[in-house]
Amino acid sequence: MSKSVLIYSDSKNYDGEYDYLISWNSFQHQDEVISIPDFIEKNSEKLKDDFLSWLHLFPLKEIKGKKIIDHLKVREDFSSWWTSSLFEKSIQKSPKIYQVFQLAALEKILEDIDDINQIYLQIPDKAVNQSIQSYCRLRKINYKKLNLEGTKQISSFFSTKVNFVIPKFFFAIGWLFKYLYRNNLHRVKKGLNNQSLLNGHFFVSYFFNLDIEKTKNGNFYTKFWTYLHSIIEKEKKEVNWLHFFEKSTECDSISTAKKLITSLNEQDKKQTHSLIAAEFTMKVVLKSIKDYFVLAFNGLMIERSAKIFFIYPNMKINFYVYLKGYWKDSLYGKNAISSCLFLNSFEKFFGEIPYQKKCFYLMENQPWERTLVYSWRKNNHGEIFGCPHTTISDWDLRYHYHPDEYKKISIYHADFLAVNGNLSRSAYLKSGFPEKKLVNVEALRFAHYELKKNNKLESSKGLLIVGDSNLQKTMELINLIHGSKIEVDYPMFLKPHPLTSISVEDLPSKKLQISTLPLSDLMQYCHIAIATDSTAGSLDAYLSNKKTLIMHNGKSFNLSPLRATKNVTFIRNHQDLEEFFGKDSFIDSQSNFENFFFVDKEFRLWKKLLN
Repeated sequence: MSKSVLIYSDSKNYDGEYDYLISWNSFQHQDEVISIPDFIEKNSEKLKDDFLSWLHLFPLKEIKGKKIIDHLKVREDFSSWWTSSLFEKSIQKSPKIYQVFQLAALEKILEDIDDINQIYLQIPDKAVNQSIQSYCRLRKINYKKLNLEGTKQISSFFSTKVNFVIPKFFFAIGWLFKYLYRNNLHRVKKGLNNQSLLNGHFFVSYFFNLDIEKTKNGNFYTKFWTYLHSIIEKEKKEVNWLHFFEKSTECDSISTAKKLITSLNEQDKKQTHSLIAAEFTMKVVLKSIKDYFVLAFNGLMIERSAKIFFIYPNMKINFYVYLKGYWKDSLYGKNAISSCLFLNSFEKFFGEIPYQKKCFYLMENQPWERTLVYSWRKNNHGEIFGCPHTTISDWDLRYHYHPDEYKKISIYHADFLAVNGNLSRSAYLKSGFPEKKLVNVEALRFAHYELKKNNKLESSKGLLIVGDSNLQKTMELINLIHGSKIEVDYPMFLKPHPLTSISVEDLPSKKLQISTLPLSDLMQYCHIAIATDSTAGSLDAYLSNKKTLIMHNGKSFNLSPLRATKNVTFIRNHQDLEEFFGKDSFIDSQSNFENFFFVDKEFRLWKKLLN
C-alpha cells in the first residue's frame, strides 16, 4: 500500500492525515512523530563518522587532473584547505552544517519506509525544498509543497540582498582594510623589537577575559590561564606572550590594549608581551594580498567543478547549496584573506624572534592556529602544544577528524595536546587521536571550583542566566524564560558573555539584573542556573553544585559539555521549563570534579611540562 509522508517545521501549522509525520527541527512528544533532531542525537556517532569521512576525502578529489588540496596551495608545503571554513567545521561560524546532518538523517529515515508514494513538505527554507524535491525525482516519488500561512520563505543561504550584488571578493578586501584600521595599522608601533624577546617559553592567547586591576598593576592575569600565571612566576620562567586583541568589556580598544602591554613590558623583565596586530606591516599586508589573489584565482577555477563532490557515497541528496557560502568564503572571501594575513604575520614574527623552547597556544582549532603551527615549525623552534581550555564536546566538530588525518605526518597539528581531564582525553582517543601525543595537565579554567570547595559560602535562592558568545542564542534563552508561565519570588541575574554587550533596555523584564561579577562569585547568589547548549558556563554552574538547566531546542547540535551528564535538565520549550518549575526540584546537584578534570593543588603536571 502506498504511503504518504509529511515533513514539517512547525507542529502548529500542519493539518490533514498522513501515514508518517517527520518533524524537521523540533523534538516531539507524540509517538507517531519522527523527530529529526531526536534521530540525530540517537545516531550521533554514525552521522558524525559519515560527515568526517566525506570531509577527509573531499580535498583528495581531482579537478582537471589535480587534487583540490593542491589547487589551494599558497606555499609549496601549505594548502589553504587547512584554514578553510569547511575544514574548521565550526558550528558557530558555519551553522548550515547542521542542515547537512538533517538531510543525512532524513534520507536514512525515508530509506527505511517502504513504498512511499507522496511526500508533502511544509518547511519555509527554500534550499531544503529544493534538496528534497531533487531527492523525490531520483526516487520517483511524488512531491508537493504545502503553503505556510504567515511564514516567510527563507532564502537558501544569504540573509541580505547585497550579498547577491557585491561579490565576496570585495567583501574580503573591505574586511581586510576595516580589520587593519580597527587594529590601528596607521598608528601601531612595536613596543618591543622582535629580536629582543626572551629565549624561553612562548604563549599565544587572547587579550580579553583579563583581571584588569592586576594587569594594570603590572601582573598580567587572564582567566584562560589562571593558576599558570603564578606557576610561571614561582618557577621564574622567562615567557613571551603573543596576544590577539578582541574588544571586550574590560578592554574596549586596541589603544587601551597597547597601553596595558607597554606598562606590562616596563614592569616585568621576566615576561614580554606583544600584539599580533603589530606584525601587520605594509610588507606583510602586500604579501598577504598577493597570496590572496593567487588563492582566489585558483579558487575560481575549481569552485563550480567541486559541486558534484558535495554528496555522501551511496546517498542521493547533494548538500552543496548549504555549504557553498563557506566554500566560496574559503576560496576568495573573508576566510581566505584573513588566513593569508595571519600566515604572513606569523612567518615574519617567528622568523625574527630568538629560538623558543616550547609554544603553548589556546586551542579552539581556528584557521589561524594552523598558520601558527606551520610558521613555528618552518622557523625551527621547539615543541608546540595545543591547550584546549575547557572540555571537548561530542558535537563540537572542530575537535574531531577522520582517524586517517592523524596517520600522516601533519604540518598543521600541534606536536602534543595538553588535555585537562579524562573527559577530553577519552574524546580524543575515541576519535582516533594518537595516545602518545596526548599530555595530561591540570585544569586551569575550572580549577578553583575544586581547590576552594571547602571555602564555599552558603548560597541564597536565585536564578542565574548564563550568557552565550552568540547574542542571538542568549536572547532566545531570555525570551524562552520570559515567555513561559513560570513565576519566581527570588532574584534573577544575567551574566553576559565577555565578548557580548547587553543593556537593560534589551531585556524584556525589569526583574532581570545584569551582573558583571565573575561566574564563580555569582554562584553564591543562586541555586538554579540556566544556560544555552553551546556555552561552557553551564559547567561552572554544575561544578558549583547548582541545579543546572540547558536550553536545547533542536535547531542545532547539542554542544553542551554536560550532554551526557546525569542530574542536568535539558529544556526544549516553554512546557519543559514550566514542568521543571512546577515541581519541587530545587535540590542542588552533586558534581564530581575528577570525572571531568585532572586536579592537583601543586599543579605538578604543568610544572613538569614547563620544565
